[in-house]
Amino acid sequence: MVADAIRRIGRDGADAETADLFVHAALATSEGEGVARSAAEKFLFRFLDGLPKTKWLFTLNGRLGIPFGPNSYMEVDLLCKEKRVAVEIDGAFHFEGAEHYRRDRRKDFLLQKNGYLVVRFLAEDVTKRLPQVVEELSAALASRRSP
Repeated sequence: MVADAIRRIGRDGADAETADLFVHAALATSEGEGVARSAAEKFLFRFLDGLPKTKWLFTLNGRLGIPFGPNSYMEVDLLCKEKRVAVEIDGAFHFEGAEHYRRDRRKDFLLQKNGYLVVRFLAEDVTKRLPQVVEELSAALASRRSP
């Protein structure tokens, strides 16, 4: 599965820094490090920004004016305001208990209520199933009209 992702990265012409981020994300998710979520987010953002179809579409850790949590604003891992698509990369933190599950569902509901399509991926899928992740994101973007 990681081999498929590596082939995809090479085929799409990713630069050395993007390839290094992929390796870091793959190692972090396979070793269960606490930084896996961040590494996967950084890699996917950089990879998408290197593709002609998705260049400039996403913001890493995009903030929205939707009240949520202690910061009084919502932040999503990757945000495409133009198409109103919010991408969340779920690492081990998201599975630590019922409160984390509830928080994620509440976040999804508020995003949907405000017109955003929410797309969630496991952090490990960003490295192990990259072609499917890119395909699903492309389908999500294609299904949305710009406001």
